[in-house]
Amino acid sequence: MTRSAEEIFASGDQLRAISASQAVLARKPPVDAAKQRIAWTIIGQSYFDQGDYAKAEPAYLQARQLAAGDEKMRSDLTERLAASVYKQGEAKQKAGNAAGAVEDYLRVERVAPDSKVRPNAQYDAAAQLIALKQWDRAIVVLEDFRRTFPQSPLQRDVTTKLAVAYGEAHRPGEAATEFERIAASPTEDKAVQREALIQSADLYAKAGNTTKAAGMLEKFVETNPSPLADAEEARQHLAEYSQRSGNVTRRDYWYHEIIRADEQAGAQRTDRTHYLAAKAQLALAQPARDAFREVRLTAPLKKSLIVKREALEAAMTGYKRAADYQVAEVTTAATYEMAELYRTLSKDVMASERPKGLKGEELEAYNSLLEEQVFPFEEEAIKAHELNAARAKDGVYDEWVRKSFKALAELKPARYGKTELTRDVVTSLE
Repeated sequence: MTRSAEEIFASGDQLRAISASQAVLARKPPVDAAKQRIAWTIIGQSYFDQGDYAKAEPAYLQARQLAAGDEKMRSDLTERLAASVYKQGEAKQKAGNAAGAVEDYLRVERVAPDSKVRPNAQYDAAAQLIALKQWDRAIVVLEDFRRTFPQSPLQRDVTTKLAVAYGEAHRPGEAATEFERIAASPTEDKAVQREALIQSADLYAKAGNTTKAAGMLEKFVETNPSPLADAEEARQHLAEYSQRSGNVTRRDYWYHEIIRADEQAGAQRTDRTHYLAAKAQLALAQPARDAFREVRLTAPLKKSLIVKREALEAAMTGYKRAADYQVAEVTTAATYEMAELYRTLSKDVMASERPKGLKGEELEAYNSLLEEQVFPFEEEAIKAHELNAARAKDGVYDEWVRKSFKALAELKPARYGKTELTRDVVTSLE
């Protein structure tokens, strides 16, 4: 009867093969274990070939239990059992039952943990969990896959899926690590690596790890100097990170890099890169301005004034370079700062240390001489502030123009200190 069942199965008549095998199993007393195993195997394979994987599964399970002691046979039946469970998952997935497919895919591990199909089953389970937006569960499955199958060719895709899942699960630090893996993979396409670096930097920043974020951006700039626009944005972020960390030297380095790249941009220059370069130059002028402010005018005035004037020229040069970019908000800021440089010089001269021993009329005469000396500086300050204020007529009325109006109200109160005049200016802008 057993040989008959085998011959019928070999002929391709699956229904009769199942019936013949069931007759073998129905014998009383029961046939020996070897014949039972053959019968259950025929039943399992017949159902499998018919596409009835749910019925094939228990038949293979029975056959495997009866194969104890024969490791080769047991291994073969394990693979068949795993395939029957996996196929049930595939069928549910095709039918639109993603949740059911996940359970079957994950069940492969329980019934056949050592089967060859298990990695694919676990990977497919994770893919379906991502489709279902069950991020936390998908992460668990993917992390287990990475640990269990380190040599699998699917590891590359697992990294990508983990990056997405971590990000959606609001775990930016871990997502950033996965994108960093992608960026560092030599098998990845250059465009993919490029995007992964940016993603990693953004996610590290969201996680509060600015050191790692800066590291990713530095790699991006180093490996992707073109297109210029993206590289300049990366440099801008690097300058901002350095500013926040108090690393002025590193901040200024990136500002110089922004300016250098824009100067050499050629056809790649855009309004945005030009704007970033202008802002960088404006920022680079600030240290010279601060150095100018720190110079104290002591007696003898002539000697210390030379140092002060040299500091003034250095600061002026920086702001003139910024204004040369002809970017409205940078120009108004630079103009205001230049005006204030002259104004500060005027105030500092008047507040300078007086020569020892000056009293009475001599002191008054000295003070009068100082007033004459500072008059040209005040005039220069007024001219620069008026230049800024005049931009209001062209529709430019930003923070720096407003500050210039305020400064003029102090420098020339008779003309600019009137409330109604300020109101007229605002009205004219409407």
